[in-house]
Amino acid sequence: MVPIQLILLTSLAGDSTSIAAHTLINTDEATATKLLEHKFARELKKHEPTEEQLSKAVDFVDTVSRPEADEFDGEDSAGDNANDGDSDGDPDGDAPKPSRRKRSRPADAS
Repeated sequence: MVPIQLILLTSLAGDSTSIAAHTLINTDEATATKLLEHKFARELKKHEPTEEQLSKAVDFVDTVSRPEADEFDGEDSAGDNANDGDSDGDPDGDAPKPSRRKRSRPADAS
């Protein structure tokens, strides 16, 4: 594997990964293609990598063989019907109910 160096444009975080934006990453060709295609990273400029970038560089290889359809569009994959309300037909689901406040009675000045 010939490492490919890219600069992240956005932070990446997962179960075992947390890489800040603008970090130099060393990756493989398949991961580099995905990151560039989805505009999560950019290629190095002529003056890069700098000494600072090299000192903070990290290795990152996407080990997921095929991402879920909604992984790159920012939607939660916890469930497609997670916000459709509960099973009793209530369209508001678990929407918070307005609370009522009781006013305290003024103390008698006797």
